[in-house]
Amino acid sequence: MTRIWAALLPIIDDDVRARLKDAKALKDHLIIEGSPNLLIAITEKEADFTGIEPVSMKVTERSHEELVAVFSGPDADFSHAAIRAYADPFFNEDLVLDRLIGDGFIMDTGEVFDSPADNLRILRALDSGESLKSVSRMGGEPSAMLADGLLVARVGEKHVDIDRIIGSLGLEPPAWAGGQGKKAKARIVPFTVNGGKLSYDNTFENGEREVHLL
Repeated sequence: MTRIWAALLPIIDDDVRARLKDAKALKDHLIIEGSPNLLIAITEKEADFTGIEPVSMKVTERSHEELVAVFSGPDADFSHAAIRAYADPFFNEDLVLDRLIGDGFIMDTGEVFDSPADNLRILRALDSGESLKSVSRMGGEPSAMLADGLLVARVGEKHVDIDRIIGSLGLEPPAWAGGQGKKAKARIVPFTVNGGKLSYDNTFENGEREVHLL
């Protein structure tokens, strides 16, 4: 089993780099510098990130684990984008056509919902101010994790395609969710986990998408 961690950091200084270097539990880590900075790390078990509050998901690593991280400022909430990618068959036709993901997903806002059966309840939860924390396949296998300003998603077989994740970012939220609202830029960072090592895919080097903030 592999645990994948991600966090947004306002600064990357010598102290942060030293603590990451000395963290014995870390098998590998990446730092994508920007504003904010993105930290991605992998371990085989729980780890202590002193002074850092990452999100994580525990996965049975595929032979070539493909993921994408989307991040922006902490005011960005990618919950509605994730709903479109994982629960809206009118946006993501693969939910109908691809039997590997056609059973739907489990959405967790602190309360657990089954999609598509609970889609309206999920939307009402978001409308009341809740945010998505994670998305899993129906069997419980993690598919995505979210935090303020951050979405990390597994892509490829048995998970939503990367083009659907990226395509969901620029869509306006529905009128009941606040209309257009403010806009921000989100960075896109595809990466892989293979044999306990992280690799950064620069396909979208300097790639940005406009996102709508609620």
